[in-house]
Amino acid sequence: MKNTRPAIAAVIAVSAALLFSGCASGGGSSATTTAAAGSDCSKLHSDVRDISNGAQNTLATAPADADAQTASASALADFSDQAKKLEDSYSDNKGVTSALDDLASKIDAGQDWVKAAPVDGSDADADTQASVTADIDKAATAVDDACKS
Repeated sequence: MKNTRPAIAAVIAVSAALLFSGCASGGGSSATTTAAAGSDCSKLHSDVRDISNGAQNTLATAPADADAQTASASALADFSDQAKKLEDSYSDNKGVTSALDDLASKIDAGQDWVKAAPVDGSDADADTQASVTADIDKAATAVDDACKS
């Protein structure tokens, strides 16, 4: 059996770094936006950061059993739904709605990974785990960028 503990540890370390960098960047993006869009972008940034961090934290560890797998898949579905609900609030900004849709699809890909992850004690695909986590982070950044433009 291939030992992926170092890869899983790396995924957790990257997730933690993303979590801290997301929290540290707080409302910083609103300073670069116009006053009118600033508060909307600040609120969107906060909401997307919460969704992204929650999804990435859910993906940080492979599910250990079927119950954990079901719980993780359900949590990711909730995060995806939250991103889709935000689309309604920003329907006048096609760039933001498109970026939110992409974020939801990246979270859905994470949910697919969770559903396919082995729960029989064998190692999960750490490369895919890291990839879907990074894709969610990139999609969240794209939402911020779309709001600023």
